[in-house]
Amino acid sequence: GWRLTGLSSTSLYRGRLPSPAPYYYSSQGNTLAATLNVTGLATNNATSPAQETITIDLYRCMSSNGTSVSGSCYAQPVEVTVIRTPPAPKYTNSAVSNAYVNGSSSVAAADAVVYPGDTVLWRHNLTTTQTAGLFSSRSIDYTYACQIAGVAGSDRQNNPAGSAYTFSSSGTTTVNPPGSGECYGPYTIRNEDVGSTFCHRLEYAPKDQTGGSGASPWSCVRVMARGGLTAILETAPSDGSTVADASTYNVHFRVSNNTQPTIDANVEYSAWVWYEKSAADRTFDPAAGDDRYFNTSSTGSPFGAGTAPAVLVQGGGLPQEITTSIAVLDMQKGGRVCATWRISTFVPGVQVTNPGWLTSCVLVGKSPAVQIWGNDARVGSQLNGSGITSGILGRLSTRLDGASVQTVDNVGHGLWNTGVDASGNKIKITYNATSGENNNVPTTTINDPHWSISKVMRPNGSTTVDYTGSGSNYPNGPATCQKSYDGSSLTNMNTSTPGRVLLESSPGYINPSSPAMYRAGQFVSTRPEVTGGYNFPGALSSSQHPNIEIHYPYGRVSDTAAWIGQNLYGLDYSSSACKDPAMGLAENPQANIYVYTLNTPFTIDSNVDLSTAELSFKGGVDNFVKIYVNGMQLAASDGSLDWKAPGFSSGSSFQGTYKHDPTQPIPFAYTNNTIEIHIQSAGTHTALLIDELKIKAQKLVGTTKTYGSWGEYSMYAPGAIRSIASASGLAAGSASDQQQAWSQLTHANVTIPYGSFAPASQMGVIPNIGGYLSRPGLKGVNIIPSGAVTIDNAFVNANQLMKRSTVIQATGTVTITATNMTYDTSSDDKNMNQLVIVAPDINIQAGVGRVDAWLIAPNGTINTCSNGPGQLTINDCNQPLQVNGALTASHVLLRRTAGADKTTPGGAAETLNLRGDAYIWSRRLSELNGTWTTRAITELPPRY
Repeated sequence: GWRLTGLSSTSLYRGRLPSPAPYYYSSQGNTLAATLNVTGLATNNATSPAQETITIDLYRCMSSNGTSVSGSCYAQPVEVTVIRTPPAPKYTNSAVSNAYVNGSSSVAAADAVVYPGDTVLWRHNLTTTQTAGLFSSRSIDYTYACQIAGVAGSDRQNNPAGSAYTFSSSGTTTVNPPGSGECYGPYTIRNEDVGSTFCHRLEYAPKDQTGGSGASPWSCVRVMARGGLTAILETAPSDGSTVADASTYNVHFRVSNNTQPTIDANVEYSAWVWYEKSAADRTFDPAAGDDRYFNTSSTGSPFGAGTAPAVLVQGGGLPQEITTSIAVLDMQKGGRVCATWRISTFVPGVQVTNPGWLTSCVLVGKSPAVQIWGNDARVGSQLNGSGITSGILGRLSTRLDGASVQTVDNVGHGLWNTGVDASGNKIKITYNATSGENNNVPTTTINDPHWSISKVMRPNGSTTVDYTGSGSNYPNGPATCQKSYDGSSLTNMNTSTPGRVLLESSPGYINPSSPAMYRAGQFVSTRPEVTGGYNFPGALSSSQHPNIEIHYPYGRVSDTAAWIGQNLYGLDYSSSACKDPAMGLAENPQANIYVYTLNTPFTIDSNVDLSTAELSFKGGVDNFVKIYVNGMQLAASDGSLDWKAPGFSSGSSFQGTYKHDPTQPIPFAYTNNTIEIHIQSAGTHTALLIDELKIKAQKLVGTTKTYGSWGEYSMYAPGAIRSIASASGLAAGSASDQQQAWSQLTHANVTIPYGSFAPASQMGVIPNIGGYLSRPGLKGVNIIPSGAVTIDNAFVNANQLMKRSTVIQATGTVTITATNMTYDTSSDDKNMNQLVIVAPDINIQAGVGRVDAWLIAPNGTINTCSNGPGQLTINDCNQPLQVNGALTASHVLLRRTAGADKTTPGGAAETLNLRGDAYIWSRRLSELNGTWTTRAITELPPRY
């Protein structure tokens, strides 16, 4: 277990003496160095030191002057004692804290979200791990640390200390705090905890053998409200629709707040409306700051600019209008029109259920029209008479002609006067009182079915109700301290209270001794107004209210409405321990605020501009008033947001026009509007009278007309004929969108209202114009046979197509690119020329605006814009086309996009005109080539 190594030499030099001399050693002359390695000896695992003696044998010889001395060699043992002490112990202490939700055995994720009603339990594991040395029992002190973030003044709670735990060996133990509560456990999350973050950890000492302290990582849960804020984007027309230019595009940016518990939350938003400038590039990423499609119609501000608007959205789940945009789509911009927005909130504990961008787009298109002049329109026939079941389907568009902006009254619906029944009739409770009467006072209570007092609150917004009297007399206290009276007993007003119809007494006032009210009061009465002081028994003098002119507020009566309040007397509750906080004060800033709420939402006509909406109010209040729509205060007619003091003298007519504060988003919405009337009243009376409540706003007023395709004469088809007029029914637009108004010559013989003239097999035979004009020896025409051919300007000029009657008989596709295909004019019917093109298919390119020719492709296709893209835009094929001549084909592709816009709503993309010169030429050609001679002509009216 040991060995000697590293012996530095085998000789010791002890010095030299003269000879002869006695053997005498005066001192040690040198030393030998060596290393004793004892690492092989057994480790001491005992708790006390251990020793062991090692004997090292040294063999020595002496030499004198280099000559060995006889008999001087011998062995000499050397003993070395090795003392082994136990190694110093080394260890590490650690801890882990975990949260468990609703009794789950699984550890909750870091920063897990919990909701009111959830139960959270924290468990803490304390571990000691020996890394070296002999284990000995050790004690560890620990404390349960609790931190609550998001609660004012409560960032750190009291940390309960745990008992020291003694470990007898390496291992882990669970140490859980006793009891229950926020910093113990288990703890049930409360509504008031929403927005807080609860964190636990275990703190312990020592950390290791050197001392110190440690702690487990925080284990946290975040308390969120259930539900949340939901962004709503509604557009009319809806997403994906195709609309004509000059149509109205209504965009409503709304938010629904369905947080549970109910939490009013400030919402930041960014809302945009933009036009695409290119149909080829529709990439749009607002999050990346992409604004190349934005224009001045955009509303709101982008996130990140520090100026994004914020608006308070009340809880309850009703959609609240944040902002709106009403735009008339401008066809000149083209492409799509889109609205997009997103919302966020910084209210702790409230989440946005759909935090991304919401986008809705409509394609700004048009419905190009075709007009058929001088002829009927017939489909379904073929050369062989077999027929094809087909119909005629056009497209319609509407326009507002002669539009002007007008202010319209009564565009709101669902608004009610106070004190009326379900039919709108006044609810009247009357009593003839004698002066100062305080006995036999009526107690009959009738609730207003339309209005309630949803809450009573202090000016600071507190709705805390204190009926114990503590703090209720202090102006800055939280107590609203009011009660209602339901006709038999006093009821607290810490929940919604029905609006009670007030008693109307005549001619005097009454003083009810039961229930207890704060003081006697003048009730609704026809008695003349009294000013200068309360001149009835028990009243305070005017000196106690030096800055308030004293009126009897209820001298105004109405034939169409009744006053309502928290009881049928219109008086505040009286108790020495429970008074309105403003009592005894010279001013009203501390007075209770009674929130009168319309029980059901009201609506506004969808064709008005919400930014111009105003609330017109007539009636009376006691004492001061503010009005809120959808949680946002309306500005008074003078633009202020101050409390307004209406005159409520006898016969007074409190009138107010309230509209949205221009610095805030538009409060009005088309649907689900809420209204709150806040009344601040000090001490004596609290009541509200509304005998006129309406919404007025501006809207576009004009005549809506229907435009679309039409034919001058009749329409025939074996199938349905829809959205296309006959008898020139839509030539100037129609005030009706009903087909019967503009389909006088659309023939129907079967079941479909318009069309189904006859089965396809009985629709007749299309004249074989090509066969007739290709007869050998035909007189009066120049026949040009060809294969596929392009008719350009050079071809027209070379063949004098516009100067003489010509028939092009083509066996291949004819493509028309010429821009000068106009007949020479003549006053002599013998010199009237016609061009007839007979081909399997006929293509007309986009640059051609007029074709004076008969187009005959009985078994093929006629394409009016053959070189246009498959998906047309307003920039493609946008030149009108007029064809002067007969047209026959198996398929006609009408692909021009001209007309049908806001400046030319009745303009046609294609006009198919069978003029009189075609009829004259046909007659002359028939006479030249026939055996019959016309002897006389009798003219008929154009429509027969």
